[in-house]
Amino acid sequence: MRAVGHAPNQPITHSPNDKPPMSQTAPLDSTPSQAPPQTVPWYRRASVWFGIGINPASISVGGGLAQRIPASQLLWLIPLGALVLVLMSTMQGIVGLRRRQRLAQIATSTVGAGGAGLINLLMAIGMIGWGGFHGGVSGVSAAQLFHLPGWGGALFVAVALFVLAELGVNRWATILWLTTAAAVALTLFALWAVDVTVPAATADPLGGLGAWLWGLGAITAYATLFSLRGPDFTWDMESTADVIKVNICFYFLLVFSTGAGVLLYHSTGQWNIADILTQAQSAGLGHVFLLIAVASPLLSGLYSGALALSGVSPLSLRQSTALICILTFALATTRFDQRLITFLGFIGASLGPALFVMLLANALTPKPAWRLALIAWLAGAVVALLFQWQGQSIHIFAGALTSIVVLGVLRLFNRR
Repeated sequence: MRAVGHAPNQPITHSPNDKPPMSQTAPLDSTPSQAPPQTVPWYRRASVWFGIGINPASISVGGGLAQRIPASQLLWLIPLGALVLVLMSTMQGIVGLRRRQRLAQIATSTVGAGGAGLINLLMAIGMIGWGGFHGGVSGVSAAQLFHLPGWGGALFVAVALFVLAELGVNRWATILWLTTAAAVALTLFALWAVDVTVPAATADPLGGLGAWLWGLGAITAYATLFSLRGPDFTWDMESTADVIKVNICFYFLLVFSTGAGVLLYHSTGQWNIADILTQAQSAGLGHVFLLIAVASPLLSGLYSGALALSGVSPLSLRQSTALICILTFALATTRFDQRLITFLGFIGASLGPALFVMLLANALTPKPAWRLALIAWLAGAVVALLFQWQGQSIHIFAGALTSIVVLGVLRLFNRR
């Protein structure tokens, strides 16, 4: 982890011995950090939100939802779930901006050094999982485009990812405008390349409250990691309005891409965009779009993953980046992208309650003691994981509600 004053145009990797400063590994009080030496306008970082809003994963999430929920119900379920997600992303981003702190500092002051270390560990695991997903879909495209074996396509993506990461967050954030355009082109191409079928409004037995809650949970879980790490990209923005602007764009792109995924599933019977492209006409052009489109989510995830991993291990930022790229390659060769929905369930159950606790703790006055917040998060995570293990569709909401109730009760008894 670099210090908060990290120069914005420098690579995320520095000297081999680069380690987190003590200010980010020891508990902090609620006093915001000093303003950064240079603030960043919203459009310099907007491509990060755009890349999360529309990319192969968001398209696949829409297809995954269509497997279980009628399209007529997804017409309102997707916008509602996206709204809940974007509201959390906006609030967390504003916390980072107002405190002028990244996720590591906010987490430490909220749940203590131990809790922040656990969040960093789970964050690193989550970023590796997302790398495995995007590496899997892009590895398939690279292999088919360049006539390589499957592992060769995954290796090409992992090496390219490490090279691009060396450019630094602001330099590759600027480049990612191109990847966002490619993601839009990928979506439109996929819709054009298949015989799009508008799904009929039928009564599906998988509808109802249980499926709705599962769908809302899946949409929320899709970007729980991104919402949680939002301060990594907003802490040095110029104003609250900047955070709101990028999240409004995030909302509309997410609704568009997941809606496209629903149409693609009903047209092809598949939800994974890589598999859809393999069967499409002019598949080569689609693979080019996909390879460019995954750069944004891969790089933004790698950035936060390297920060998190270096904060809980003896590895430097460059070493953490290299390790994540290696693990991305390993997961991509196993087609981890075909396990997206299961992966999202784990992420939502373990880190969803942490996001709710962090938002609530920073909104309360006085701020709850870090021990209380840590207990509330762990209690919610345990409940969510148990519900998920039992196949309950409400696992994310049960975990979040548990954390909120536990924090309220503990805070009340602590004050007495």
